[in-house]
Amino acid sequence: MNQICKINFRGRTIKYCGNNQFWERVAAEMWESDTFNLLEKQIIAGKIFIDCGAWNGVLSIYAAMLGARVYAIEPDAAIWNELECNIHENGLQDLITWKSYALSDKKGTAQLVNDYGNFGNSGSKLSTSTGKTVTTNTLSFLIEDEKINAADICLIKIDVEGSEIALIRGAKYFLQTYRPLINISFHPAYFENFDEDILYAYNTLSEIYVFEGSNFEDFVQRMMNPLADHNFTLIPK
Repeated sequence: MNQICKINFRGRTIKYCGNNQFWERVAAEMWESDTFNLLEKQIIAGKIFIDCGAWNGVLSIYAAMLGARVYAIEPDAAIWNELECNIHENGLQDLITWKSYALSDKKGTAQLVNDYGNFGNSGSKLSTSTGKTVTTNTLSFLIEDEKINAADICLIKIDVEGSEIALIRGAKYFLQTYRPLINISFHPAYFENFDEDILYAYNTLSEIYVFEGSNFEDFVQRMMNPLADHNFTLIPK
């Protein structure tokens, strides 16, 4: 573990363990500035932010600093020490609950792989290939297990490296019933059945959410373009 360092970011001091280059990019507004803007707009002090694919905790930490109660979900064991260190060094252990499983369509196990060669970066994903065995649960399980009042959820962020279709499938009833605000990053390059997955994602979510002005044809074209932005903020209808 690297020494404890800190950055000044949007009027706050954030302490961190680990990758100096990454955190310097955060400080310079060179990493997901739009997501931080969304947090500042949507986080309500005392309400709940669910971070699906929390990685090193960067967004969970900022949401907690804004006053949210946070559930950080991260299956990659190689980043857990760094994630836990970042939470504790910022004194946020009472606001952030982190869970060491992957969110999918069922409770069980799956294989975690990393195309970049090293676990611990933000690219670890579930796969049918041989990898590291991890526990899986559904988003609905998290809500029930933690006794979360769905009405208290102000935002759910989903960035799970290709498992977003499985996550949606496992949470379909919950999403239809409670319609929480969602920010989701799709990873179509990782979809096992592109046509079926795209159709399922759009048909399921468009019944519940406004797709930022995209119709199905626009959505498909956006997913097929590797240079396009695959991030959507889904606003309940």
